[in-house]
Amino acid sequence: MVSIRKSLERFFRPRARRGRVADAGLTLLEILIVTALIAGLAAVLYRGIFSGKKKVDIQTARTSVSNVTGKLKAYMAMNSNQCPQTLDDLVTSKDLDKKDLKDPWNRPYVMRCPGQNDDVEVVSFGPDGQEGTPDDIKSWEM
Repeated sequence: MVSIRKSLERFFRPRARRGRVADAGLTLLEILIVTALIAGLAAVLYRGIFSGKKKVDIQTARTSVSNVTGKLKAYMAMNSNQCPQTLDDLVTSKDLDKKDLKDPWNRPYVMRCPGQNDDVEVVSFGPDGQEGTPDDIKSWEM
């Protein structure tokens, strides 16, 4: 029994360190290099994630503009080609939810009835929120 105990103690005894104690840590240069690598990776991921989100928001706005335009045309067909006063009239007629009246950038869609290009026009001013810029999402261009 004693021999097993001694061999176990010898097996689990910590080994003596070899070399200098200073070799066990990291230098400031190594820490800076690792930090720079992590920051670079984070920047690449951040840019990739947010450019993907922008594309998704634009596609969501296109789908919503098309949906709202369809609902407006259906409303007009049911009401003797009368345009609603506002998009809120579609909410009260249970054709749309209140949340469907805003684009992904939390700005309301613009309705023009009658429009210059179509009977009914629905517009989202896109990510920049400015009218007349190339990123506008227009129902008549779909």
